[in-house]
Amino acid sequence: MSKIFAVTTPQLTANGQMSYSFMLAPGVSDDILECGYWGVVTIRHKGENEVNPFRLARGEPNAVGDDGVMRWDLHLFAPSEGNVYSGGADAHPPQEDGLRELLTGGMHDKGSVALLMERNVFDRVQSVCTGLGIEVQVHHHPEPLSTS
Repeated sequence: MSKIFAVTTPQLTANGQMSYSFMLAPGVSDDILECGYWGVVTIRHKGENEVNPFRLARGEPNAVGDDGVMRWDLHLFAPSEGNVYSGGADAHPPQEDGLRELLTGGMHDKGSVALLMERNVFDRVQSVCTGLGIEVQVHHHPEPLSTS
């Protein structure tokens, strides 16, 4: 991957759909239009029915539900293909191995990618990208945005 164009927002509304409309928000550089892929990266608490199959198989506690570890989610889309990648990984700051895995696994062959994210996670994403040698260009949008 050569570059990430990050569009941050103070509040991201995930409405079950994903479009590239955030790339057209006022103030976003026209350079973002060179991206062949777009997507969203979020961090969240695990759901009450979320299962960790490895813990479950070993009979460990907290195998089902929120175990106190946040979860990164990454979804990527392409114009004529739709969803081309969906992945998730546990968040383990400060190294962020899970986010590093998502960025290298899901996006390694994608060229330039436009990513929508909440402002409060941008520094973590940028730090991992810097460690991986990925260039980041950012636009901090002042208003809330949604995934479509």
